[in-house]
Amino acid sequence: YKPTVGVFHSVSAMVALMSPAKGSGYEALILFDPPLCKPGRSYEDFENVAMRRAAGARRRTERFHSMKQLIEVLSIAPLYRRAAPGVWELLARTTLRKRDDGKGYDLRCPREYEAQILDYANVFAVGINFASFRCPIKVIGADPMLYFSYLPTLDLSDVLNVDYDFLPDATHFLQLEQPRECAAITRDFLGEIDFS
Repeated sequence: YKPTVGVFHSVSAMVALMSPAKGSGYEALILFDPPLCKPGRSYEDFENVAMRRAAGARRRTERFHSMKQLIEVLSIAPLYRRAAPGVWELLARTTLRKRDDGKGYDLRCPREYEAQILDYANVFAVGINFASFRCPIKVIGADPMLYFSYLPTLDLSDVLNVDYDFLPDATHFLQLEQPRECAAITRDFLGEIDFS
């Protein structure tokens, strides 16, 4: 038996949260800025942001002449301004693939796929019940005061059922902006739950 910790970011965290296993296969779940929101007044804001992000994904450039072209785009994109050194290059290497005809690069994940995920994020976001989980959960959110925090991370009523922190001055891409701090929070949490 090898103990397993699930570490997820954004919408991928919702996959773990929507699982009928309710975390029973994990010693713990660590969720970086999951898009969660309860029904109510704030849900309308959440839904509007999700729809704007989906529309933006559909308009995203999907073909590039070179990796350098994507790096230049990332360097001026508000969501990536806080990225740690080397992140833009890493993103270009991991998100682009050479076209079959050898003339440039395409996004590995077609923009419509990403848009569809965002279209449905708001539908599933309201269905999460942290009290029903069978393992400890740590949620690490973006700074809620920043404009580019992406989506609301957590309903305050959920704070009773999860270990919640947020990283000051970090956006939705907190692991790309503050990787050392994210790793330290992860290690600290694993130490608190006596994970070995």
